[in-house]
Amino acid sequence: MTPSHRKRLLAGSYLGMVALGTQINTLAVCLVPIARSFGDLTQAQMGLIASVTFTGIVTGILVAGPLADRYGMRPFIILGTLLVIIGQVLMALAPAYRLLLSAGVVGGVGAGILDALFSPLVCNICREERARALNLLHAFYSIGAVVTVAGASWMLGCGLSWRFIFPVMTLPALACGALFLGTSVAEAEAQPAERQGIGWLVCRPLFVILLATMLLIGANELAVAQWMPAYMAGVFGWAEAPAGVVLMGFSIGMAVGRLSASALARQLRPMLLVSLAALLSLACLALAALSPAAYGSAAAFVIFGLAVATLWPSVLAYTSEHFPHGGVTMFSLLAGMGNAGGVIGPALVGFIADRAGLRWGMGTVAVISAVLLAIFIWRTRVDRRPRPI
Repeated sequence: MTPSHRKRLLAGSYLGMVALGTQINTLAVCLVPIARSFGDLTQAQMGLIASVTFTGIVTGILVAGPLADRYGMRPFIILGTLLVIIGQVLMALAPAYRLLLSAGVVGGVGAGILDALFSPLVCNICREERARALNLLHAFYSIGAVVTVAGASWMLGCGLSWRFIFPVMTLPALACGALFLGTSVAEAEAQPAERQGIGWLVCRPLFVILLATMLLIGANELAVAQWMPAYMAGVFGWAEAPAGVVLMGFSIGMAVGRLSASALARQLRPMLLVSLAALLSLACLALAALSPAAYGSAAAFVIFGLAVATLWPSVLAYTSEHFPHGGVTMFSLLAGMGNAGGVIGPALVGFIADRAGLRWGMGTVAVISAVLLAIFIWRTRVDRRPRPI
């Protein structure tokens, strides 16, 4: 692979992650004006829009892996970008609520396909520095999220319609698809003879543990991200705007954390890096749940974003190093479990909060961080042991 070809593949992957961050976060910013334009949707109807989009994402992740292993990544990367663009445009044009839901599924499937493919692609390109490369790759998702939240909020503040914003936010996906139309991916794909099947992987105890770890990481990260504004409003009485600023700070912390972890990955082993990150995230959640001061909890949430940022990409890299021939299907399973945690975690916080209050609900996430810390410390010790020759 020539240096210029490698740079094009990496640039396309970074654009794809920005497109993924844009597709997911545009809906979050525009959900309230969408509800107004369809006649004041109920909370349940608003939640259903996000739910069907997420269902599409999980479907895209799980389907894309085996198909890409069989037919190659490139056609599915192009398909994913097309579905994201089509889904966003259809949402902007939807005249009825049910058509809006259908468009959300289409865009979600496209986002899921992209989410499944770029991590294995970058791992194959950067085989010697997988942890560094994946942290850098996933930083672009966070960058896309920050730009989307800031840009869409600004456009709404200027009086522009959400129906205008959705097509504008397809630009990263359009650029990504155009780049891959003219770029071959074949040299960056593992050969079929090298791949380890699903049956072989799920019979390996370490892989099963890492799958469970991804479930906990998804629950840990996404429970806090989803409940953070509601926590600041419910516990401290903050208005919607300042509570949203805390979420923006969290997203910026995620971007900075992944960029920093990309540099630190050259000095620290992946399990040591995530152990330190899990320890800091546990401390932040304890502070957020116990602090009597609003600004103390707000600062803890922002630092939590910095700490938790590296967990997802670093565990993907660690799994790839231990199972280098797992193929795209392996990454699909890992990402699918992480996103499943994104369903379980927020629901668990809500369940506890209804019965014991938001502070106890957020404290539940701290327990998840503690379990992750225990797993990472255990693997750090195992990795230090001399291996038999």
